[in-house]
Amino acid sequence: LLKEGHLNLALSHLLLGDFTRAATLLEQLLRLHPDYLAAGFMLAVTYACLAWADKAAAMMHRLGQTQAASALPAAIEDIHCRLRSAGHAPAGQQVLLTFHSFLK
Repeated sequence: LLKEGHLNLALSHLLLGDFTRAATLLEQLLRLHPDYLAAGFMLAVTYACLAWADKAAAMMHRLGQTQAASALPAAIEDIHCRLRSAGHAPAGQQVLLTFHSFLK
């Protein structure tokens, strides 16, 4: 339960546009729970929002090798819409650009 709370806190920071804080929280969470796929996805998205494309792509590539692979396109589209709705359209667009190869 605690890890979900930390994930939700990081998501809140992400949607508020505090990408650096979101990344810090997610990195800490993944150190404690390295197999937590939802946190890995959110960290990849956060890296994309920070324009750290290489780190974002590497993280998403690792996720593409897991059982979560088939859910990635819908999840990418969802977070893009959430970022746009939260007033962070440029970050949402960066997510689509960074992960375009997963949307095919």
